[in-house]
Amino acid sequence: MHMSADAWVTALLTVPLKSPDGTKALTPTEWAMLSAWLDDRHLTPGQLVKESPARVLADWVDHRITADRLQRLLGLAHTLETSIKRWRSARLTLLTLSDKAYPKRLRRRLAGKPPPVLFATENTALLDQGGLAEVGSLDASEEECVYAVELGKRASSENVCIVSGGARGIDQHAVLGALESGGQAVAVLPGNIVRTMASASLKGHIDNGRLALVTPYSPDARWNAGLALGRNKHIYCLADAAVAVASVEGRGGTWAGAAENLRRGWVPLWVKKSHDARSGSPGLVERGARWLPDGRYAVSILMAAPSKTDYRDGVQTTLQF
Repeated sequence: MHMSADAWVTALLTVPLKSPDGTKALTPTEWAMLSAWLDDRHLTPGQLVKESPARVLADWVDHRITADRLQRLLGLAHTLETSIKRWRSARLTLLTLSDKAYPKRLRRRLAGKPPPVLFATENTALLDQGGLAEVGSLDASEEECVYAVELGKRASSENVCIVSGGARGIDQHAVLGALESGGQAVAVLPGNIVRTMASASLKGHIDNGRLALVTPYSPDARWNAGLALGRNKHIYCLADAAVAVASVEGRGGTWAGAAENLRRGWVPLWVKKSHDARSGSPGLVERGARWLPDGRYAVSILMAAPSKTDYRDGVQTTLQF
């Protein structure tokens, strides 16, 4: 697999690899700091391997990202090469910020701190076409799961890609609704991407190019709540609009991700009405989300640029289509 020097260094410094001395890979924030420093000096990441790292880093000073730490990470070249061969044999693609195929929406919306490396299935073109993010609680009701399937089917009929998180409940139903109708979907995973790729129910959709799996974490990462929460922003930022089918106010990853999207203003958020007293939908509307239209509606309405909305005392009073 050919990689530019910039991509190679990005992977060396940011992909968690097994280091003999336990040296930790750079976080996205740490990588952003180093990248900004290099840019200010008209240097590229690749110069850290093309030239003497000690010379390039001569005036670099940071108590956490020490020059010694960086040089130890740069010394893991053989480990990275072995890992890349293994990932490629599993049909995984590695995308870095240096690659043209890196999703433009992530680069733009997470300006300053996009994930330096993404691991994805080979149909990476799906990652950069936008779509409708469909999210919701793991333990959603049967009615809400049926709604997720129908919305996925409707998006498919309008050639809109579904972007979701690949978890059980709403995520899974949204993706399968789109795929079973001949549509396209992207699932942003918090871990276990290789195992998910081998799933009998998904493999055919991956092979025919209609489903892309992607993760900002190492392919060897196991699922944990922190990674699941951290990947939420990537779901929103790969889409053009979002629907939170089910959430619980103040609790869980769906609520946290939706609230963060509203704070950051990444994409318009729509929520489904619910008779459940615990529903987070009213609270999200108070924060700037919009109620989904009643009855059957075109997904294109959700995808359109937001029209002016009248808010009075934090409550949405008009919405024009």
